[in-house]
Amino acid sequence: DGVYRVDHIINEDDEDIEDTSQGIFGEYFWTYPSGLPAGEYSVELEITDIQGNAFLIDHDPVEMHQWGVSINHRLNRLTEYVAPGETTAIPLQLVHKGDSTKSMQVELEVLTNLGSSWLLEFDSPGGYTLNAGGDILNPILTLTAPDDLTGTPDGIEIRAVAEAEVESVLQVVDQDILQIDLEKIDVYQPPEVSVWNEDHDVQVANSTRPDDFDQSAPRYVESDQFTPFLLEIFNTGFDADTFRIDVLRRAKSIIQIYDNDTGERILEDVGDGTFHTALLQRHSTQVLLFNIKPSSDRDDPDIGEIEVEVISGHNSSLRTNVIFTIQRTYGIHAEVSHDCDGSPLGHMQVSLCSPGSGNAVVDMRVRITNSMTGGESATWWRIQNPASLEENTDRDPAYGQWQFLILDEDGDAVPRVSLGPGDFTEVFVTVTLTSQVIAGNHTVYLRIIEDTTDDDARYFDLPMVFEVEADEPNLEIVQVSPNRQLLPGESYSIQLKVKNNGNGHLTVLLDAEVEQSGWSIDVEGPSGSPLIELEAFEEATFTLDVAIPESANNG
Repeated sequence: DGVYRVDHIINEDDEDIEDTSQGIFGEYFWTYPSGLPAGEYSVELEITDIQGNAFLIDHDPVEMHQWGVSINHRLNRLTEYVAPGETTAIPLQLVHKGDSTKSMQVELEVLTNLGSSWLLEFDSPGGYTLNAGGDILNPILTLTAPDDLTGTPDGIEIRAVAEAEVESVLQVVDQDILQIDLEKIDVYQPPEVSVWNEDHDVQVANSTRPDDFDQSAPRYVESDQFTPFLLEIFNTGFDADTFRIDVLRRAKSIIQIYDNDTGERILEDVGDGTFHTALLQRHSTQVLLFNIKPSSDRDDPDIGEIEVEVISGHNSSLRTNVIFTIQRTYGIHAEVSHDCDGSPLGHMQVSLCSPGSGNAVVDMRVRITNSMTGGESATWWRIQNPASLEENTDRDPAYGQWQFLILDEDGDAVPRVSLGPGDFTEVFVTVTLTSQVIAGNHTVYLRIIEDTTDDDARYFDLPMVFEVEADEPNLEIVQVSPNRQLLPGESYSIQLKVKNNGNGHLTVLLDAEVEQSGWSIDVEGPSGSPLIELEAFEEATFTLDVAIPESANNG
C-alpha cells in the first residue's frame, strides 16, 4: 500500500542518542501518518553511516486496526484537584486510531462511584462522533464537588466506548479507559514561597523544604545600593487568589518590590503596610523582584535576618514564612572555599577535622573577592588576625588565645593582598584551638579591611563556625581542708571541691556513705542542697559533716 519514509540525521544534540566509543545507543520514535488503511505493515529501519554504508534493522510487523479509540488527558496531567463546593473542568482528548474510512460513535462514562452528592457532566451528553482515522475531539468533563469531601476516592476512571456498524449491525468495536488521580485541596491554601538570587540559579530559601537550607548562611548585599533577589509565590489553592507580602524582619534595610514580568513597582499599602500582589491563578507562579538595600549606619550590625511572610488575600489565616540572612559588604567579601569536613563550608566539626589528642587544629581555604565594579585599578586589603579582633575577644576572651596562621599557596605569611575590581585570591588559614573549649558552636570572624587610615575603611567580617562536641563527663573531687585527727564523740566539717573537667554543663548529685555503725555523715553543696550545677571547667566547694560516736575506737 505504499512506502512511508522518514529521514532523520543523528547528531550530538540528540538527547535520546548516546554516541560512545563502543557504539551508538538509543531509542528512535516514529509517528506514523494518520489515516492509514487497516492491515499489516512491515517496518524497517535503514541506517547509513557517514561513509555511505547502509544496513537494515527489521521490526516486527505493525497491524493497523479498522477500529480504535483512545482517551487521554488533553494536557497530559496525571492529577486533577477538587475543592469543597467547587467545579473542576477536566479537558479530555478522543482520538480515532482506526481505518481512515470508518466512522464511530463514542460514549463517555465515569466508572467511579463518587456518590449522589457529586454532579458529573460531559459537554456533549449525547456522545461524540469520530468520522475517520486520525480525527481528534476535545470533550470536557466537569465535576462539581459537595461541601463535604469525606470519602472522596483517590482517583476516577473514565471509559470511552466506541460503536460502529459492522455488516449493517451496530456493535461495540473498541473501548479505552483513562485513570486520573484526584487530590483534595481547600479553595484557598497557604502559598509556596521561595527566594532565589537574581540569576535564578542559586536558591536561598524554600518554604516546602526549609531544612534543606542554612538560613544563617549570609547572602551578600552591597552597601549604599540595592541587591536584587527573586521572590517566587506559587498559588497552591483551588481558586485564584491575591497575596500580601509582609516583611517581618528586615535588618534595618530598605526593601523594594517589583513585578519581575512587567517591571512595575509594588508599593507598600498605606493601610496595612504590606505589599499587595495581582490576582494569581491557581497552580500558577508569580515572580517578584525583591531588592534589599542594607542600613547605611555603620553602627548597625552587618549581619541580619530577613523574614518574609506571604498571606492569602482571601483568608488571612493562610500564610507562609521564609527566612534568610544578609550580610552588608563594602566592595569586598570573603568565603570559605574549602574546609576540612565539607558542607556546609565554613561550619567545621572540630572532632572530624582534628580527631587526635591534644589541641585541635582546623584547616580551611578562604577566597577573598573585590566585588567593586569600578574605581581604582587595585586596592590593598589587610587580613587581620582574629585573635586581635575586638569583635571576637569581647564575646569570649579565650578566642584571643587561639592561634591563627594565614598563608599563601607557597606557605608564606599573608598580611595583606592587592585586588582590583572583580579580582580574587585565596589564602590558607590554620586555626589551633586552646586545650579547654566549651562544647557548642563558636563563631570567630576573619576581618579583611582596606589598608588605609580612613575612619570609614571598607571591610568584611567572614564568620568561621567551629562546632565543638561535648566530652564524656569528667569529675574530680579533691580535699580542701587539711587532714586532722578525729576523736570519738566529736563532729567535724571537712571541705572538699568538685571540679568539672569536661567541656559541657553537668548536674551533680553529692552523696556520701559510711560503713561503720554509729557514725553519721551528711553532705551539703554551696546552697545547702546536695544538688549542684557545674558549667564547663567550673568547680564548686562543698562540706562533708561527720559525727563520730563515743564508742569509736582509735585507729
